[in-house]
Amino acid sequence: METTTSMMEKNDNNRASSSFRETLLRWYDEKQRELPWRRRKEETPTPTPTTEMSEEEEEAEDRYAYGVWVSEIMSQQTQIERAAEYWCRWVEKWPTVKHLADATEDEVRDMWAGLGYYRRSQFLLKGAKYVNEELDGKFPRDIVGLMKIPGIGPYTASAVGSIAFGIREAAIDGNVNRVLTRVERIRGDPVKEKKTVDSIKRVAKELIGKNDDSEENDDDGDGARRGRPGDFNQAMMELGATVCKPKNPSCNECPISHFCKGYQQELISDGQNPVTAYPEIAKKAEKRQEAIAVAVVSCTVDDTKWFFLTKRPENGLLAGMWEFPSVFMREGELATESVPSASDVYDAQKFFRESDTRGVSELFASIASTSNARENKEVKIENETRKEEEDVSFKHEPGVVTHVFSHVKHHMHVFSLDLGTLDALPRRVKKEDSEENVLAPGNEQEDKSKSERIRSSSFSFSSPSSWFCSSDFEDKGVFSTGVQKVYAFAEKRGAHETSGNIRKRNATAATKSTKYYNGNEDKVGRIDANAVTTTIDDDDDGEKKKKEKKDKKAKYKTKDIASFFSAS
Repeated sequence: METTTSMMEKNDNNRASSSFRETLLRWYDEKQRELPWRRRKEETPTPTPTTEMSEEEEEAEDRYAYGVWVSEIMSQQTQIERAAEYWCRWVEKWPTVKHLADATEDEVRDMWAGLGYYRRSQFLLKGAKYVNEELDGKFPRDIVGLMKIPGIGPYTASAVGSIAFGIREAAIDGNVNRVLTRVERIRGDPVKEKKTVDSIKRVAKELIGKNDDSEENDDDGDGARRGRPGDFNQAMMELGATVCKPKNPSCNECPISHFCKGYQQELISDGQNPVTAYPEIAKKAEKRQEAIAVAVVSCTVDDTKWFFLTKRPENGLLAGMWEFPSVFMREGELATESVPSASDVYDAQKFFRESDTRGVSELFASIASTSNARENKEVKIENETRKEEEDVSFKHEPGVVTHVFSHVKHHMHVFSLDLGTLDALPRRVKKEDSEENVLAPGNEQEDKSKSERIRSSSFSFSSPSSWFCSSDFEDKGVFSTGVQKVYAFAEKRGAHETSGNIRKRNATAATKSTKYYNGNEDKVGRIDANAVTTTIDDDDDGEKKKKEKKDKKAKYKTKDIASFFSAS
């Protein structure tokens, strides 16, 4: 039996939690970013698990849940502005979970290309097939049921459940970890230490409240929204992303600073105990350094330049993605050197000519078999005398292309082989079958476009490979950022292109053709590319544009997601 003192403390805690929640929600209503998957508070009340709905309303609720799910998966490890661009393209192509379930893995990969962490796209596809086949296209209305969907863990289940279905369950991500460890001065690593994780969960549960809170019985409409658990979760994440940042938090602008024990301690200590000391995240291990040799094989057919790419294995890093054929050279400190050793260069050239199992050696065999007798020259490398073919070989291009993953940094050295102008694209052949080295398009293919006929000549082996033309890299943005970096380097011969520039270009190309529906079926608008990309400064007008860039804020056409899908 509870004592009078414990009951009073519990009531005080409930009142404090309620005050915290109300303060945060008022701030969120005023300051939230307009993102395409968000409902405005005034548009449609958040549904509740106990609300009786018509079949049409349930379908709309499932469409909304699907959109929230996609946005949550896209937003993980991705800047929100970038996720918004991809989300609009995604839901235009696959407006419901049933549409996505009918997609192929290649279609999903192509749509996801450039967003990174590609396994996320495959989890979305697997999850969609599960919901469509096992649940008849309907999302579970409880956390346990949501977590049975492939690719959905505790955080995503809590986010989708609270936002789409009004389930009162705290969604805890990195932003929420940071906010709560500072508010309560919770010690320890919020990811690796169980005691810290449990403390954060306890505080989050207290703050999101219970179903019988008095605020649900008020007269301002919030009662019908069950205390707005979905909005509360979004408000916590929004606060962490825009105010309570890892470095240089805007404590003076924070709506809950008077609740924050970390901030109060910073004031008392005159900055000696800063709020940024929380969370106490353990230092990340240094990224592994790897030197990679990349083969860029190109040719020109009918005034169009083509590049030879192969598909990565279905498991592991960048699973199933197209890439320029590559081979590991070395790792560690030596991998960071901008100029590889002569031995490494020779070994990479030899590998691509003779040992590559993904198509380059087979392709090279087809070219070498039709070359005229070639002179051999002796090359002295590290006290060894080796021979190198002179007129058909891979040229090592000066410079290095770097690309960073979460756990490894690749230093890519480009080895180019330009086959010149050809009548048709070379076909991969085994060396013993090298007499038929070119597949000319036949009359039976006349119904295809020229590019499709040309490209089809490369599919002849179990290891997938294909030729892609320049426009595939420049216009569609369907390749990973690393592949686009290599392409830019190979074409510009040393002019490096950053991940940021590639992403901005892809976003511009995508948003120029991406439609959005504003809830009125007879009015179709287009997303303003300038609203989601940053203009590159010109030398003549640099200072003015720099100021515009600094002052500019990304804005999105916002609509009720249910209207978006009903309009489609």
